[in-house]
Amino acid sequence: MIPHENPDRLVDFTSRGPTKQAIRVMQNDFYYRFEQHFRGSREEIKRRQSVYLPILEPLKTIQSPSLTLDLGCGRGEWLELMVENGFSAQGVDLDDAMLQFCAEQGFAVRKADALDCLRSIPDATLSVVSGFHIAEHLPFETLQSLIVEALRALIPGGILILETPNPENLVVGSCNFYTDPTHRAPLPPHLLAYLGEDAGFKRIKVLRLNQPPQEWYSNSAEFPSLSRVIFGVGPDYAIVAQKDAAPKTLAALSWFTEPEDGSNSLSRRINEFDAGLLEIQQETKRAQSEQMARMDEILAYQRRTEEEIARLTALWEESKRVQSEQMARLDAVMNSRSWRITAPLRKANMLFRHLKQKIKLHIRFLIKPAYEYIKAHHRLRTLSLAVLSKFPRSKETLLRIVRGNERSADKAQNIPTNTGSLQFLPDNLDDFSLCALEIFQIIAKEK
Repeated sequence: MIPHENPDRLVDFTSRGPTKQAIRVMQNDFYYRFEQHFRGSREEIKRRQSVYLPILEPLKTIQSPSLTLDLGCGRGEWLELMVENGFSAQGVDLDDAMLQFCAEQGFAVRKADALDCLRSIPDATLSVVSGFHIAEHLPFETLQSLIVEALRALIPGGILILETPNPENLVVGSCNFYTDPTHRAPLPPHLLAYLGEDAGFKRIKVLRLNQPPQEWYSNSAEFPSLSRVIFGVGPDYAIVAQKDAAPKTLAALSWFTEPEDGSNSLSRRINEFDAGLLEIQQETKRAQSEQMARMDEILAYQRRTEEEIARLTALWEESKRVQSEQMARLDAVMNSRSWRITAPLRKANMLFRHLKQKIKLHIRFLIKPAYEYIKAHHRLRTLSLAVLSKFPRSKETLLRIVRGNERSADKAQNIPTNTGSLQFLPDNLDDFSLCALEIFQIIAKEK
């Protein structure tokens, strides 16, 4: 029998009774109490064993009633399942407490050694021979003989079911298998399958069983899960072997022609784990490559930035140097003797230019009323034109001054009256030249 962890975290045994040698060390119905403690409810065991019903259903068309023999029947879950589904079921066991329990349930059982019982069965009598978790209790030579006798006792097309702990499940193979003190050694699936093949069975398939639900051993399918490797393989497996028969009989059991599901094997779990690791490694390398490319871009940008900073720093230093040189030259000029000597001349020149400008302004604005007066008197205008015709350049200058005053007056009318932006303008706009008025108009528009 094999303890394995259920989704509800309880240790469960799907087991059969001990051998003759084991019974000698079992006192006071220990093994029955042992199974009651670890095995789990009969309903749960029946639910698990119901996986075989679709496989066996076609046997009812070959033999009626279909006779079945369960070796090591234990508490009789399989016997009850067979009777409920129309089979004629018998069971044998060596544990008195187990047999008493089955008898109380009304099952056909008797106390006998499994191999001795098979040897007493006539040839080609049984449709099904089953042994749930009995193989691991038997010496290897006895197991070989049991399989050979099962083949002889089965009808053509009959089926042998041997269920046993699965050592591909790492927890079972390394620990839980040895919880049962009557266990001998784990049986790898390919070994038990070969025993059936070597005995002469026509078709054999390995059925891995009782796998925990995925959410129990792995919270996410996106990452490799070591728990899938450790717990993901079914803790039990069975070989389902069929005796040779006529092609029509073999065709009736089409289950054997279906591809074997290897998704629940240890090698598949390891391959899944390795594939998940490889995918993560590839994704990591891809992400590292992207990060390195981005880092190269950042470093290149940093280098360009440092070069630009260095260039601007050089320009700044050069400008500071030039400025220092200019200031030194200016200081040298301003502190020179010639600058101090020419200071009165510069001041006199500024006064002269200012006076000249004042005179020009006064002349300009004296000419305007004179022009208006002459313009209003015909004879005086005629006389003035006759005089000025003898001095063309003076005439041209006077006309340019008059026209300039007229344009200045026109532009003054177009200057915005926003006193908030032109508070610096004098009251008398005539004191400004046309150029000054244009400058003030531009400033006013910008404000």
